[in-house]
Amino acid sequence: MKSKLVTMETMGEFLSDGVPQNWKISHSPRASIHISPRDWEIALRIETQELANVDLLEEVNCVWHTEPLKDSGTAELRIKAYGHIYEAYLLLENIVDRCQGGQGFPDSVSDAISGFAYFSNSTKILSESKQIGLIGELMLIREIEARAGLDAALEAWLGPFRAEHDFKMPLFDVEVKTTSSERREHQISSLMQLEPSVNRPLYLLSLQLTKSGASSQGTSLRAISEQLIGLSLDNGIKLSRGLMNAGWNPDHLSHYGTTYEVRTEPLVFLVDELFPKLSSASLMMEPEAAAKISDIKYRLDLTEQKDGFPLALLLEKDQT
Repeated sequence: MKSKLVTMETMGEFLSDGVPQNWKISHSPRASIHISPRDWEIALRIETQELANVDLLEEVNCVWHTEPLKDSGTAELRIKAYGHIYEAYLLLENIVDRCQGGQGFPDSVSDAISGFAYFSNSTKILSESKQIGLIGELMLIREIEARAGLDAALEAWLGPFRAEHDFKMPLFDVEVKTTSSERREHQISSLMQLEPSVNRPLYLLSLQLTKSGASSQGTSLRAISEQLIGLSLDNGIKLSRGLMNAGWNPDHLSHYGTTYEVRTEPLVFLVDELFPKLSSASLMMEPEAAAKISDIKYRLDLTEQKDGFPLALLLEKDQT
């Protein structure tokens, strides 16, 4: 039986306070949660005669440690959960639920892990193109944050959550395309990616980046993610969740230090009937037939497209 209801909002309050917290989460087995906000660490202390084999859990987005405590029959499972303590809390809560159902502690840990995507599939390093794409989305978050705050920016950011478009602003949608090519060429991954939602204008933000070398003008995926996460603890949790859904892993930050700077002015294009794109209409296909095409990719070259305008003008539209 849990003695405390913890939501993302209350967890954000705990983190913002910066004060260590602990509370009982179960009476049978005896279990409690302990949080150290400044260390991004959360721990489960639980009544058990067995230790979980965390050596089997190395491929997760956390640093794990389990050990017996001084009082016999109690173990502690600690997670260094940088940027995503709330998700780690849900995982620990799930472990306790399994133990309450009669499952042993080691099996409860292993089975709970397998059901939480945030703490699995963490071994892949993002490719250079994916890093550049994520930097582009974070650059737009930074621009929105400067005008409307980080809450508004993260509310609009849907790219990592497999939404139709990367950003859903109050008045319009934005698809972000970032390239390191000398030309303004972008990969379009489906017929629907540049299809506006009903009664909502769609804009494409085109970014061209180039490696900045020793220049102080550039940013890296590591630098921009750490900068935005550091703006506030509670929003850092939300941002980290999106980053992890996009394949980012805090344990891989040492691989994300390559710096890039803007090659040309970012340009925005209205995606309307005159915009160059493939669609079911342009291919003279019925929507039902187009829906049966599961995979289509093409390259779009906007180098000579003349109707682009600065990003600042688009963001002003959203504030009027």
